[in-house]
Amino acid sequence: MLPEKWVRYAGIVGTLALLVAILFLLVDGEVSSRVFVSLAVSLIGLSLWVVFAPEDLRAFISGRQAYSGTTSMIVTILFIAMVVIVYAQVDRLDLTIDYTSTAQFTLNQPSLDTIARVQRNGIPVRLVGFYSRQYLREREAADII
Repeated sequence: MLPEKWVRYAGIVGTLALLVAILFLLVDGEVSSRVFVSLAVSLIGLSLWVVFAPEDLRAFISGRQAYSGTTSMIVTILFIAMVVIVYAQVDRLDLTIDYTSTAQFTLNQPSLDTIARVQRNGIPVRLVGFYSRQYLREREAADII
């Protein structure tokens, strides 16, 4: 029989490994080997905790802190999920804003003609703007364009 202290540590390690597996899954975008290893460690740790300390699990699930903490956790997870979904949808739409309507970032006609001539020859064009410190906000807006 394992000491109670080690069983609790196994539960903590299992929980942390589960979080790491979720993080790796989000970063990798697939079930890679490090996701699989993290899930295996999580399964072993949580299984040890559940098998050797079922009273801890029972207390964790049915306690007063679990009741109020679960509600807070669910609301937090739902909020984070909504923010991630909204961000993903907005990013997928690739929205652009026309800052040139005020002619603030518009190139003059000779510059546009030169760029068109260069592009016709198959040469990629990259525009670089230089701003002084007092125009940093305008630079940030131009970077979006």
